[in-house]
Amino acid sequence: MKTTSNQDWINLSLFTVMGIVIFSAYYLVAARTITTAEDINDYYAGVIHFVNPRANAEQIKLSAKHRTAFKNFFALKIGESKSIGETNVIFRGIENGERFKLEVAIPALDPDSFYAHEYRISEARNGFILGDRKVKLLSARKNMLHLMLIENNG
Repeated sequence: MKTTSNQDWINLSLFTVMGIVIFSAYYLVAARTITTAEDINDYYAGVIHFVNPRANAEQIKLSAKHRTAFKNFFALKIGESKSIGETNVIFRGIENGERFKLEVAIPALDPDSFYAHEYRISEARNGFILGDRKVKLLSARKNMLHLMLIENNG
């Protein structure tokens, strides 16, 4: 049976103490720099207006000030129809990480006819025409596109 020498115990104790000291230092830095809030409403004060303190996701609304600040930004979830100006758009996904598909309908012409369009992600970042609006691709993920209105043609 191997006996442990005093040097091994000293090294193990020193390693443990240093770990506790480093963890405590990180904890103190985090405790002093991250502000606490008594309620979740304090975190989002002024940005999101909670209709009910126990509100679910459908009841959360942006305040009027922020609704106008973000009026030029759109998020398209895969398979979900969204109105952008006079156009209804459905995001159908990304192919090979370089192209994305949209289906576009203009209700004033024919609300039931959707037309398929494909765009290269690299070209769409510079802007493209979507119905009656010019938009720019901000980000393309597997299940969501983020677009920004850059020009209002109508």
